Amino acid sequence: MLNHISGPEPSGDQWKATVLLVHGIDGNHKSTWASQRSSEEWYSELTSEFTGLSVVSADLDYSHARRFSSRENLIEHLSGRLLSEIAKAKLFDRHLYVVAHSLGGILTKRLLTDSQLFDEAGYFERRRINLKSIFFLGVPHNGSPWAQKRLAKILGFARLRSTTSKDLAPGSRALEDINKKFVGSLNRFGRMEIHSVHETLPV
Repeated sequence: MLNHISGPEPSGDQWKATVLLVHGIDGNHKSTWASQRSSEEWYSELTSEFTGLSVVSADLDYSHARRFSSRENLIEHLSGRLLSEIAKAKLFDRHLYVVAHSLGGILTKRLLTDSQLFDEAGYFERRRINLKSIFFLGVPHNGSPWAQKRLAKILGFARLRSTTSKDLAPGSRALEDINKKFVGSLNRFGRMEIHSVHETLPV
């Protein structure tokens, strides 16, 4: 689920910090972050500029929504899996910067909240979580009609479509709950920055 794509390997002697990339519904752990105008990927330039910086990309299969009763159930499932991988890779052992696109931002908020609730191995409890910044790119924090339509197309199954789409509807209770818990968990992460960029043009 986690793919190391540039810089030193996490847990290596040269490793000092990590950028974690979390893609959205139509995304891919490589193509979402690919440069359109340069032969060299931006993250390769980043890791060559900053010694010790590692870039890791999450590979998420949102199409598994068919197995769940709602998008919220899918986010819960992916959050658990991603948290397990983060603990295994020890990404919180160094400074962590998260860049999340679209639904990946909702997942990011959920997994940071879950890090306090589901910690069977005690990894998160024993560590000060070194989360330094989150960059939200085009994230439907309060729901999105486009995300609803795109999600319904991906799902295809009528019986799941209505329930799952409601989770991404503007003003949805599922998103409200995630946002509320995320804000309530921020004091655990110490001093950090949050940046949110909204897309205003078709992409």
